[in-house]
Amino acid sequence: MLGGYILFSRMSFVVFLLLLCSMATAKPNYYVNDSLEYFWDFENRKAFQTDIKSNISAFLQGKIQWIQPEFSFQRPERSGVIHIHGDKTDGSIFVVSGKKIQRDLTDWTIDFEFAIGTHDLDEEDHTRGELVDGTIMQWGDLSIHFIRDPGGAKWKGVVIVNFRGKEKFIQGVSGFDYHYMAIRSENTGISIWFDSYCTNLVERPRRSVEGKQLVFGGNGFAGRIDDIKIYSKRLRPWEITANFWGNRLNVNERDKLATTWANIKLGKE
Repeated sequence: MLGGYILFSRMSFVVFLLLLCSMATAKPNYYVNDSLEYFWDFENRKAFQTDIKSNISAFLQGKIQWIQPEFSFQRPERSGVIHIHGDKTDGSIFVVSGKKIQRDLTDWTIDFEFAIGTHDLDEEDHTRGELVDGTIMQWGDLSIHFIRDPGGAKWKGVVIVNFRGKEKFIQGVSGFDYHYMAIRSENTGISIWFDSYCTNLVERPRRSVEGKQLVFGGNGFAGRIDDIKIYSKRLRPWEITANFWGNRLNVNERDKLATTWANIKLGKE
């Protein structure tokens, strides 16, 4: 029995290494493609609201900017991102109508990248902004929020995941830096993955997300969103890790250093 478990673990590790190796030698856009139903990658300025898998469009409310690659402060050779300026126009949101989310999502995973922090409307401006409270995303019974650090740390805060009234907290989330987040459906609720690690399990009876409106931003949220993906399956742990490291493997070839918004905003690059 134990020998079988060790063999399975080794096989899983080998699969994960193969995924990383294939991504490291591939072109940009490293992500798991199996059962990927919707994907907003924000690469095309003229059609950034349209997902590249199912061709459905989100609509914008308030002040949202597409930030071109050289000013995205993330992976300048790859793609743009969007910045939601909820601090300047309250109620700024990126919305996908529930009527357009009609795939079979009995099991599902949603993942995305986000960065907290205000920014000038001039995308070339690198001056330091501030952290503000707001809602990162909402989908059916799931909502994710950011609040500034209750202890007074200026450049950190707390991410709060609420699922059907039960809250889980992720402490010490740095501002002006990109973070990867995945939420996966489970038999007894959802699991929460932050920067590739499973941080929490929320046990609540799960209701369908099919036909539920998907919203990014709200309640004053100010920050950046990138690579919103919805899968019609539960991504396996190594697939979640592969999506996380796929982004991190996409580095600036000039100096071989991953470019972060934090380093530029704080004058480290």
